[in-house]
Amino acid sequence: MINLMQHKIIRTGKNSWVKICITCGHKFETGEDRHEWRMNLKSQIYYHAGGFWTVQCHECFVNTVVLWRDSMNKEIEEMPKCMKELIQ
Repeated sequence: MINLMQHKIIRTGKNSWVKICITCGHKFETGEDRHEWRMNLKSQIYYHAGGFWTVQCHECFVNTVVLWRDSMNKEIEEMPKCMKELIQ
């Protein structure tokens, strides 16, 4: 199975490039963990197709992942039957 979500927890260094959560603006201090993640497309034929990294604090990361999950489940539930048949 292809992992469409890449995720890593990074400890913020003294010279880290990204030092704020893009959702809430939390400023990461040196030594503080932050989440870096991105969603990828199954097949990428164009440069950066869905591949930009997002940086978030713990709370925003959890809230975003749960929101994505709930949104995707809702989309699947609302699909016409002919489209649901394509789900493997």
